[in-house]
Amino acid sequence: MIREIRRRFRSVCRRGAVLLATLIAAGTLSAAVYAADYFSGIDDLPLPETLSERADESVVFETPEGRIVTVVARGRTTADAVRDYYRSTLPALGWMPEAGDSFVRDGEMLVFSYDIMAGEVTVRIRLLPTGRK
Repeated sequence: MIREIRRRFRSVCRRGAVLLATLIAAGTLSAAVYAADYFSGIDDLPLPETLSERADESVVFETPEGRIVTVVARGRTTADAVRDYYRSTLPALGWMPEAGDSFVRDGEMLVFSYDIMAGEVTVRIRLLPTGRK
């Protein structure tokens, strides 16, 4: 009985590993699925492991046109690494790239800006109703 349970368990684990590897290879799962944290002001925006949120610098407004949110994160990385992270993860979450460092989804826009000082990158991300910059 125990041998049969172990055999079935191993079989299920192998199938699950194959399925997971297939989904990752096909690009249907992204690093966003595995993000350890998300921004507190934008609950479905992943926070790269290389950055720490600066919650004290966040601003959240609700307007008749939609929400306006600014979140800030800082870390020892490069702006290019952060850009690459978001270019690879945001499309899986429904965000489509726009000109420059911005993405759009469902009537909202994410606009990224970067400050680099002493080997640290500060990333400011603004969430705005589409049409505002």
